[in-house]
Amino acid sequence: MAAQSSKVCEHFGKTAEDESKFACDVCNVVVKAKDGNTTNLHKHLKRRHGIDSKLSDAKKKKMTQRQKQR
Repeated sequence: MAAQSSKVCEHFGKTAEDESKFACDVCNVVVKAKDGNTTNLHKHLKRRHGIDSKLSDAKKKKMTQRQKQR
């Protein structure tokens, strides 16, 4: 499944009963990701846990540096 190559999948594990459902590692809520579409996984992390999984590592590093400068 294409979703496995997405960084968001680091926060989810596949469920045994359905290949299109993933369990959140933080809260164990099951979220659908049909046909490799990870939008629902990203939205869950952002809304429920405040994790922006779409940010690249370079952007995260810049944000951290800016916060340290303040």
